[in-house]
Amino acid sequence: MFIFEEASERAFAAIRAGQHVRVVGRRLSGRSSVLRELVSALESSGIPVIAASGGTIANGQVGYTIDQVAASLNLELDARNAFATVDSLSQALSPGTVIALDNVHNMDALSLQVLSAVRERIGLRFATTELPGKSRIADLPPVWPETLIWVPDLDLTSSALLAHHTLDGPVDTRLLSLVYSKSGGNTGLIVALLESARDTGLLELRNEVWVSRTGHLWNANLTSLLDGLLYDLSEEELGLVTWLAKEGPVPVSVVLQEHTEKTLHRLFEQRFVARVGDEESGLIQVWPLILSARFQQADTFSVPRPLSHGEVFAGLTAHRTHAFSLPLEGGDLAYIARGFASHEETTIQQSFLTWQANPTTENALNYLNVALGFDEERLNILSVFDASLKDSAISDRNDAVLYYRYVQWLLLVEHDRDQARALVEALFVRSPQWGPVISDIFNFLQALHGAPARAASPKQIGDSDDVLRHDARLGTALIHGDVSAIREGLEAVKGRLSLNYVRSYIEPALLFLDGSVRTSIDTAIAHRKEALARFDRVSYLTLSYTMALGAQYLGDDQLMSTSLSEASIIGRPGIVFSSIHGAIFALKAIESHQHGHHAHRDDLLREAKTVAPAVGPFFGMGTDFLTAFFELEDQPEDFDRAMAELTMRHVKMGYHVGAIQVAVAALIAQWGSRTVTALGKAFDAAPLNSYARIVHAANLLEEGDAQAATDWAHTLPEYAEEWHLIGQLWSSAVRSAAHDGREHDAKSLVEGFPRPLDSQDTDSHDTARESLERLSKREREIGLLAGELSNPEIAERLSISRRTVENHISSALKKTVSSDRAELSLRLKSFSL
Repeated sequence: MFIFEEASERAFAAIRAGQHVRVVGRRLSGRSSVLRELVSALESSGIPVIAASGGTIANGQVGYTIDQVAASLNLELDARNAFATVDSLSQALSPGTVIALDNVHNMDALSLQVLSAVRERIGLRFATTELPGKSRIADLPPVWPETLIWVPDLDLTSSALLAHHTLDGPVDTRLLSLVYSKSGGNTGLIVALLESARDTGLLELRNEVWVSRTGHLWNANLTSLLDGLLYDLSEEELGLVTWLAKEGPVPVSVVLQEHTEKTLHRLFEQRFVARVGDEESGLIQVWPLILSARFQQADTFSVPRPLSHGEVFAGLTAHRTHAFSLPLEGGDLAYIARGFASHEETTIQQSFLTWQANPTTENALNYLNVALGFDEERLNILSVFDASLKDSAISDRNDAVLYYRYVQWLLLVEHDRDQARALVEALFVRSPQWGPVISDIFNFLQALHGAPARAASPKQIGDSDDVLRHDARLGTALIHGDVSAIREGLEAVKGRLSLNYVRSYIEPALLFLDGSVRTSIDTAIAHRKEALARFDRVSYLTLSYTMALGAQYLGDDQLMSTSLSEASIIGRPGIVFSSIHGAIFALKAIESHQHGHHAHRDDLLREAKTVAPAVGPFFGMGTDFLTAFFELEDQPEDFDRAMAELTMRHVKMGYHVGAIQVAVAALIAQWGSRTVTALGKAFDAAPLNSYARIVHAANLLEEGDAQAATDWAHTLPEYAEEWHLIGQLWSSAVRSAAHDGREHDAKSLVEGFPRPLDSQDTDSHDTARESLERLSKREREIGLLAGELSNPEIAERLSISRRTVENHISSALKKTVSSDRAELSLRLKSFSL
């Protein structure tokens, strides 16, 4: 399977180097697939290989595995005569033979002891697979050198690729969240959940995208699969798993009242138990979560024992008296998905039933606050609006908020801007004291979704007594990059508890724009933890977005990837901040594009386009940028022109922060004089501290005076947070100079920069050659074509599948640390010469 290509290639390289290979992974993880791909590669390379597999019969029948090996060699052996068997196998096998043993943990002891003796006598190489915690060291001792390959649960991106591959089409993000939360990224479970749900009618194709019809995946077809997953557990282990599935999440101290630490540790080793939340939490749960459904015979998102907000990250101090050390690996991402979905489902159902029983405006708002944005709630939402909206003037704040929600609905769901504006204008006449409030909010809504942003003065921001109005005015100032207005607005409302949630995501953004990016990230992490504890989807999403941008700024790829995954797994945050949801998927699409995962990129881009305007206020929120980024990357002049025009369009709409971010991202991807000029104009509109040095660096590099640029770079303080982005701009300028034939300038810039630049620009000749030599013959062949041909064209020319082309390009990009396929092709051509 394509997702195991890297692991199987690593195993193949180890065998070729004369090493032994041990592949470890839980049931259904794909460890057997890795071994099968290795065997296939060995056979294709002419390396003799004998394969055998363990199972229920193999474990219970003496000599069963030896019989499999003997059959492959056309030998008749009496496995019970161990000495004679060792002699016969030693004569029949050559030292270059590889013995591939699948599921060693289920093989009989005699067979393993015999094969170990043969290995010792003639020097065979072994490739084995086993379950974690089930090693057979006593019967088949490890021999150095040995390469250990752990087959982990898939991350969210790989799970999305596998889901697309399994259903042969794009998968809705909510369905992906559901599958990931239940499977925990287990390869076999992902495939089984999707195929069984499709075959039993729980999934359907809607607008060429696979979606869940009911929000559930459980069906009886999964029972035998899950029972097989638990097959190797002891009676005590199975008892604890069953209990956790029915009662969990449960505090560790409670578990240890009934079960031993040894049992719990074994289940952690085998990945049947995972912690809940962060290191402060004392809760553990069964893993993967679909096991809960197996023992309850129902698959809903509700947790077996519903968690209160405080339990999630409060640490359960009263239960944490036992000093028990747990592994930190676990299903945090899946837990986050389950927690939000559980809270969402329960809250929506309960609030609608409450409104039906007592249809007050307050109860209507409680329902609309959580239901807006969910397509399956459309009919209920319309019924609430029809029953609650009045033609009379607004009498109190609840009425005003109700009309605000209806304006949201018209603007962002019905896409009827004219009717929404007409309603706002009517409210001015009917309710002069509330009309301006809704007008300010309406302007902010439009700005978030592609309309020009109208500024509010600092005094207006501070004077607002209404939470929603204050939120809208601060948000508008943030779009403009008006740091002074934001700071004064926050200061004016300090201590007002009703506005604390606004401060929680405005403060990190302000710190970012003001040049304190690391502090911004730390602040966002702290506030996001609180947002998760109360399942506040909007705050969690906006804070994750801020963290991702901060990580991108600092060059922390791991934090950026994690932030994006955690934001995307929780689903859409209603409708107001859906453009930020779109930005999350846009940033993930760029990430997938750079790794060569084009099918996944297209799925993410499709999701982003469902909520993103053509031009958005912050980076990633507009589809125009993505279109130019993906379609024009190999056309420098057109790319430069398009990005400069897009930057100026942002400026004219008042999207000053977004204008700077777009221009910087464009210059990093492809240097262009027009874009440098546009960046300068955007910075003039919003001279943000966080981008001052970056803009100055761009101007110096554009002037072409390498000495002046390097002299300035040497004045930057060691602790400056801009080093990464400036280094990326520097690298882009180096590539541009080299492409234009200005080798002296390129060399001067590389040698003059105070820090190491990106490896693709500054690797020594030998290091670069080593990275290219790591490529397989097929990767080199495809990589050379990647700069000129599309994936379908390469597939047709080489008579291979598009998926194979995509996988080889992705692998080559990783091995050579190339930024895109064009650079990969260029580097291969230069070394071929």
